[in-house]
Amino acid sequence: MKMNKLFLDTTIQIDKIFAYEREKILDYIENKETATSTYVLMEFNRRILKDCRYIHELLKEEETVGDVIRRINKLPKKWEGKKNICISILAAISDTGDLENKDRTVIRLKRFIDRQLKKQFFYGIINIVDETKCDLARESVVEKNDRYFLKTTCKQGEMKCELENFVERNKNEFEDILNGLKLEETLDERLENACNSLEEILNEHEKAMGKNCNKILGDCIISIETPKNHKILTTDHHYELICKHIDRDPLLFQ
Repeated sequence: MKMNKLFLDTTIQIDKIFAYEREKILDYIENKETATSTYVLMEFNRRILKDCRYIHELLKEEETVGDVIRRINKLPKKWEGKKNICISILAAISDTGDLENKDRTVIRLKRFIDRQLKKQFFYGIINIVDETKCDLARESVVEKNDRYFLKTTCKQGEMKCELENFVERNKNEFEDILNGLKLEETLDERLENACNSLEEILNEHEKAMGKNCNKILGDCIISIETPKNHKILTTDHHYELICKHIDRDPLLFQ
């Protein structure tokens, strides 16, 4: 399979904006036929825009940007991922100036949320896959009374996406992933949870929505929705175990 067709998963979409190696990623995807999906956009919004809102709230509460950073550093260990993303966001907006002045930092963060972030997500992307018709991906950030609002969670029975039909259409591949993972000698907690959810949704497809969709089965959904002639560009090693059981090919970015 040629490597000139790439599907960018959520980890790469985040890293191409925030990682120290972001220029290396942008150079790598240049002149390639790149795709991502509305589902990836949902995961991106849930992880990045949610924390942009959190930083915006902290900037209103604290006297200095230094105090904001100290608050972030006090987050408990179970929120290590949130802490890292928050620091990455502050680093990204500091590229346009220092963070000494809190008011200017607020302005830069608002500009980042309102204009820059979505533009950077779609930068370099040629095709958008919309297999799940994710409702949350169509949500826009709303600013009201100097606060930002964005719906980032869904509940079974409330959403009107195509995920239930997506599971039905791709039932065989979901089964292949489940059966293949069961044969692995060891699985970490994340893949153990995925197996439990796969068994549940294969019996009742509507249960794919809610927490199963946006917290547990993301890697499986992204793997299956990726066009077969694209490699999944990712930094997440879980794709190697998932994709070995279906006709998909992950490419771990080093």
